Amino acid sequence: RNIHSFPTRRSSDLDARAQEKQRKRAAWVAERNRFAIALMLSLPLVAQMPVMFFGEGGHDLIPRWWQLALATPVQFWIGARFYRGAWAALRGGGANMDVLVALGTSMAYGFSAAVTLAGWHDQYVYFEASAAIITLVLMGKLLEARVKARTSDAIEALVRLQPRTAWIDGPSGLVEVAVDRVQPGTLFVVRAGDAVP
Repeated sequence: RNIHSFPTRRSSDLDARAQEKQRKRAAWVAERNRFAIALMLSLPLVAQMPVMFFGEGGHDLIPRWWQLALATPVQFWIGARFYRGAWAALRGGGANMDVLVALGTSMAYGFSAAVTLAGWHDQYVYFEASAAIITLVLMGKLLEARVKARTSDAIEALVRLQPRTAWIDGPSGLVEVAVDRVQPGTLFVVRAGDAVP
Protein backbone atom coordinates (compact mmCIF):
# COMPACT_ATOMS: atom_id res chain seq x y z
CA ARG A 1 0.00 0.00 0.00
CA ASN A 2 1.44 3.42 -0.98
CA ILE A 3 0.66 6.45 1.21
CA HIS A 4 1.58 9.82 -0.22
CA SER A 5 2.35 12.61 2.26
CA PHE A 6 1.58 16.27 1.59
CA PRO A 7 2.54 18.40 4.62
CA THR A 8 3.76 21.62 2.98
CA ARG A 9 0.62 23.24 1.59
CA ARG A 10 -1.66 22.03 4.38
CA SER A 11 0.65 23.16 7.19
CA SER A 12 1.15 26.62 5.65
CA ASP A 13 -2.65 26.99 5.36
CA LEU A 14 -3.01 25.97 9.01
CA ASP A 15 -0.31 28.46 10.08
CA ALA A 16 -2.02 31.26 8.15
CA ARG A 17 -5.38 30.39 9.72
CA ALA A 18 -3.85 30.27 13.20
CA GLN A 19 -2.22 33.69 12.72
CA GLU A 20 -5.46 35.17 11.37
CA LYS A 21 -7.39 33.70 14.31
CA GLN A 22 -4.85 35.12 16.76
CA ARG A 23 -5.04 38.55 15.09
CA LYS A 24 -8.84 38.55 15.26
CA ARG A 25 -8.75 37.46 18.89
CA ALA A 26 -6.35 40.30 19.79
CA ALA A 27 -8.59 42.81 17.97
CA TRP A 28 -11.65 41.49 19.82
CA VAL A 29 -9.91 41.78 23.21
CA ALA A 30 -8.86 45.37 22.42
CA GLU A 31 -12.43 46.20 21.35
CA ARG A 32 -13.82 44.61 24.53
CA ASN A 33 -11.43 46.68 26.67
CA ARG A 34 -12.47 49.90 24.92
CA PHE A 35 -16.12 49.00 25.51
CA ALA A 36 -15.43 48.38 29.22
CA ILE A 37 -13.79 51.81 29.53
CA ALA A 38 -16.67 53.48 27.65
CA LEU A 39 -19.17 51.73 29.92
CA MET A 40 -17.39 52.85 33.09
CA LEU A 41 -17.27 56.45 31.87
CA SER A 42 -20.87 56.45 30.62
CA LEU A 43 -22.59 54.82 33.61
CA PRO A 44 -22.34 57.86 35.93
CA LEU A 45 -23.80 60.04 33.17
CA VAL A 46 -26.63 57.61 32.41
CA ALA A 47 -27.36 57.14 36.14
CA GLN A 48 -28.80 60.67 36.18
CA MET A 49 -31.44 59.84 33.59
CA PRO A 50 -34.11 58.30 35.87
CA VAL A 51 -34.12 61.52 37.96
CA MET A 52 -34.78 63.55 34.77
CA PHE A 53 -38.05 61.69 34.23
CA PHE A 54 -39.40 62.62 37.67
CA GLY A 55 -38.38 66.22 38.02
CA GLU A 56 -36.06 69.09 37.30
CA GLY A 57 -32.38 69.14 38.11
CA GLY A 58 -31.46 65.69 36.84
CA HIS A 59 -28.90 67.19 34.48
CA ASP A 60 -26.94 68.64 37.37
CA LEU A 61 -26.68 65.69 39.74
CA ILE A 62 -23.08 65.43 38.55
CA PRO A 63 -21.41 68.83 38.10
CA ARG A 64 -21.28 69.81 34.45
CA TRP A 65 -17.48 70.02 34.38
CA TRP A 66 -17.30 66.42 35.57
CA GLN A 67 -19.80 65.42 32.91
CA LEU A 68 -17.59 67.12 30.31
CA ALA A 69 -14.55 65.26 31.68
CA LEU A 70 -16.36 61.90 31.56
CA ALA A 71 -17.88 62.38 28.10
CA THR A 72 -14.79 63.73 26.31
CA PRO A 73 -12.74 60.47 26.20
CA VAL A 74 -15.84 58.54 25.14
CA GLN A 75 -16.53 61.02 22.36
CA PHE A 76 -13.04 61.47 20.94
CA TRP A 77 -10.99 58.44 22.00
CA ILE A 78 -13.51 55.59 22.12
CA GLY A 79 -15.63 57.22 19.39
CA ALA A 80 -12.67 57.95 17.09
CA ARG A 81 -13.51 54.84 15.03
CA PHE A 82 -16.87 56.39 14.10
CA TYR A 83 -15.20 59.60 12.91
CA ARG A 84 -12.74 57.62 10.80
CA GLY A 85 -15.54 55.49 9.35
CA ALA A 86 -17.67 58.56 8.66
CA TRP A 87 -14.80 60.37 6.95
CA ALA A 88 -14.06 57.35 4.73
CA ALA A 89 -17.76 57.00 3.82
CA LEU A 90 -18.18 60.69 3.00
CA ARG A 91 -14.98 60.72 0.92
CA GLY A 92 -16.40 57.78 -1.03
CA GLY A 93 -19.57 59.77 -1.76
CA GLY A 94 -21.88 57.81 0.54
CA ALA A 95 -23.09 57.68 4.09
CA ASN A 96 -23.27 54.85 6.58
CA MET A 97 -24.09 54.30 10.23
CA ASP A 98 -20.74 55.82 11.27
CA VAL A 99 -21.84 59.13 9.73
CA LEU A 100 -25.07 59.07 11.75
CA VAL A 101 -23.31 58.17 15.00
CA ALA A 102 -20.56 60.77 14.51
CA LEU A 103 -23.02 63.51 13.52
CA GLY A 104 -25.59 62.83 16.24
CA THR A 105 -23.13 62.42 19.09
CA SER A 106 -21.04 65.39 17.95
CA MET A 107 -24.13 67.64 18.01
CA ALA A 108 -25.14 66.49 21.49
CA TYR A 109 -21.58 66.72 22.82
CA GLY A 110 -20.78 70.02 21.04
CA PHE A 111 -23.93 71.77 22.29
CA SER A 112 -23.38 70.49 25.83
CA ALA A 113 -19.72 71.53 25.81
CA ALA A 114 -20.63 75.02 24.56
CA VAL A 115 -23.32 75.40 27.25
CA THR A 116 -20.89 74.20 29.94
CA LEU A 117 -17.99 76.41 28.82
CA ALA A 118 -20.27 79.46 28.46
CA GLY A 119 -21.80 78.87 31.89
CA TRP A 120 -25.41 78.91 30.66
CA HIS A 121 -27.01 77.09 33.56
CA ASP A 122 -30.55 77.59 32.23
CA GLN A 123 -29.78 75.24 29.29
CA TYR A 124 -29.79 71.45 29.46
CA VAL A 125 -26.71 69.40 28.63
CA TYR A 126 -26.75 66.09 26.75
CA PHE A 127 -23.44 64.47 27.62
CA GLU A 128 -25.25 61.30 28.71
CA ALA A 129 -26.88 60.98 25.28
CA SER A 130 -23.63 61.23 23.31
CA ALA A 131 -21.74 58.86 25.63
CA ALA A 132 -24.60 56.33 25.83
CA ILE A 133 -25.05 56.22 22.03
CA ILE A 134 -21.36 55.55 21.42
CA THR A 135 -21.25 52.91 24.18
CA LEU A 136 -24.38 51.12 22.93
CA VAL A 137 -23.26 51.10 19.29
CA LEU A 138 -19.87 49.81 20.42
CA MET A 139 -21.63 47.04 22.35
CA GLY A 140 -23.57 46.13 19.20
CA LYS A 141 -20.37 45.93 17.17
CA LEU A 142 -18.77 43.80 19.89
CA LEU A 143 -21.70 41.35 19.86
CA GLU A 144 -21.60 41.26 16.07
CA ALA A 145 -17.87 40.46 16.10
CA ARG A 146 -18.49 37.67 18.62
CA VAL A 147 -21.21 36.11 16.46
CA LYS A 148 -18.96 36.33 13.38
CA ALA A 149 -16.13 34.64 15.29
CA ARG A 150 -18.40 31.79 16.34
CA THR A 151 -19.65 31.39 12.78
CA SER A 152 -16.08 31.36 11.52
CA ASP A 153 -15.16 28.70 14.11
CA ALA A 154 -18.13 26.56 13.03
CA ILE A 155 -17.12 26.81 9.36
CA GLU A 156 -13.52 25.96 10.26
CA ALA A 157 -14.74 22.90 12.19
CA LEU A 158 -16.67 21.79 9.09
CA VAL A 159 -13.57 22.27 6.92
CA ARG A 160 -11.56 20.14 9.36
CA LEU A 161 -14.08 17.33 8.88
CA GLN A 162 -13.20 17.19 5.19
CA PRO A 163 -10.98 14.15 4.52
CA ARG A 164 -7.41 14.89 3.47
CA THR A 165 -6.99 11.73 1.46
CA ALA A 166 -8.89 9.49 -0.95
CA TRP A 167 -8.50 5.78 -1.61
CA ILE A 168 -7.99 4.99 -5.29
CA ASP A 169 -8.29 1.44 -6.57
CA GLY A 170 -5.08 0.94 -8.54
CA PRO A 171 -3.52 -2.14 -10.18
CA SER A 172 -1.70 -3.06 -6.96
CA GLY A 173 -4.75 -2.50 -4.72
CA LEU A 174 -6.01 0.49 -2.77
CA VAL A 175 -3.68 3.50 -2.74
CA GLU A 176 -4.17 6.47 -0.41
CA VAL A 177 -3.52 9.79 -2.19
CA ALA A 178 -3.92 13.44 -1.27
CA VAL A 179 -7.32 14.86 -2.19
CA ASP A 180 -5.74 17.66 -4.24
CA ARG A 181 -4.12 14.99 -6.48
CA VAL A 182 -7.50 13.45 -7.39
CA GLN A 183 -8.58 14.62 -10.85
CA PRO A 184 -12.14 14.93 -12.15
CA GLY A 185 -13.31 11.54 -13.37
CA THR A 186 -11.05 9.53 -11.04
CA LEU A 187 -12.83 6.62 -9.37
CA PHE A 188 -12.17 6.34 -5.66
CA VAL A 189 -13.35 4.01 -2.92
CA VAL A 190 -15.36 5.16 0.08
CA ARG A 191 -14.90 2.57 2.80
CA ALA A 192 -17.46 1.90 5.50
CA GLY A 193 -17.48 4.78 8.00
CA ASP A 194 -15.34 7.08 5.80
CA ALA A 195 -16.37 10.61 4.80
CA VAL A 196 -16.56 11.39 1.10
CA PRO A 197 -13.55 13.46 -0.02
